[in-house]
Amino acid sequence: MEVQSGSKRQKWLDSLFFSHLNELAMQSQLFLGKIPHPATGETIYDSDLARQSIDTLTAIVQRCEAGFQPQEKSQIDTMLDQLRLLYVETVGQPVSTPAQENPKAEAEKDTTTPSPDPGLDIPPQGPDSDEGEDRKVRFQKSYG
Repeated sequence: MEVQSGSKRQKWLDSLFFSHLNELAMQSQLFLGKIPHPATGETIYDSDLARQSIDTLTAIVQRCEAGFQPQEKSQIDTMLDQLRLLYVETVGQPVSTPAQENPKAEAEKDTTTPSPDPGLDIPPQGPDSDEGEDRKVRFQKSYG
């Protein structure tokens, strides 16, 4: 095995990273029925899986945002905007972005404790909680 220099290795890692982002984008399009399945040629429609792919891509980009060059950031933002628009055109419901979320309105309509993952609902806990200590807290993932 050949030892790679730091610059070559970084380019290789960048290539793998952006390849993964593109795979998630393609997966979103696949689940929205916009491209056929590569192995079967069938059209698949699953709006929940499409939204999960878009949300996963958004989370990865947010976590890694500081390491992007301006041109990379612009291309990624364009890709995410196009995927969200495609989702809305296909499903009819917008995919929320962090800038669109209104925490005050969400707090008024939901009594659960905010979660680090918007798909998880955590029931209120504390001295006023009516749940016993023996009862397990259950998490439910929701993309709708």
